[in-house]
Amino acid sequence: MLAVVLVGGLGTRLREVVGEIQKPMVEIEGKAFLEYLVRFLIGQGVKRFVFCVGYKAEMVEQYFGDGSDYGVEMHYSYETQPLVTAGALKNAE
Repeated sequence: MLAVVLVGGLGTRLREVVGEIQKPMVEIEGKAFLEYLVRFLIGQGVKRFVFCVGYKAEMVEQYFGDGSDYGVEMHYSYETQPLVTAGALKNAE
């Protein structure tokens, strides 16, 4: 099973709280918020992930790498400019 996860937003509404950290990468009890989602999806049978990344993409890629530490495949679809939801999904295609 494949999951496409949108993590490319600028996070402007939370910037005051999280600073320059990308929203999904904010730590909660020592783990990135996104890791909790990834682990949940793995538990539901997801074996392949495509992260649609834009703003601070390197944070997500450095954290998860190719997914081998989680026993899954992780791929990255990069946005060179903000594409919003439909554009990000089309770009990932």
